[in-house]
Amino acid sequence: MWKETLQDLERAIGSRPAIMFSYNFLEHADQIAREEWVAVARSQGIPTLFDTVADTPPPDRVWHPNHMRYGLVAFSSGKAIHGPQDVGLLFGRSDLIEAARLNRVPHAGNVGRGMKDSKKDIIAMWVAV
Repeated sequence: MWKETLQDLERAIGSRPAIMFSYNFLEHADQIAREEWVAVARSQGIPTLFDTVADTPPPDRVWHPNHMRYGLVAFSSGKAIHGPQDVGLLFGRSDLIEAARLNRVPHAGNVGRGMKDSKKDIIAMWVAV
């Protein structure tokens, strides 16, 4: 749902939001600055997740979302980190990291081995970092 103003954003937030998710491929077209977006979420006690898909590269942008105090920040290994394409890193508050862990194998109700990283990918990611 496209939000034109902060008031639109605040009206769109339901009574029990789990998290507010963003990535900034539309940042320059959007009328709500990231700092304002995070402030709205923080003022309502809603955790935030930022996907850095459009922020890295360049590598100097890696820490920007952390400085903005997002609750969670996701990094793809295949971009500025130059690691495997199918893994990544999730940084953030320990309670939110633990909640994310509950949505993976063996806790998730998915079929097969979805979202399971191989030992090779884990080692390759460690080397890249």
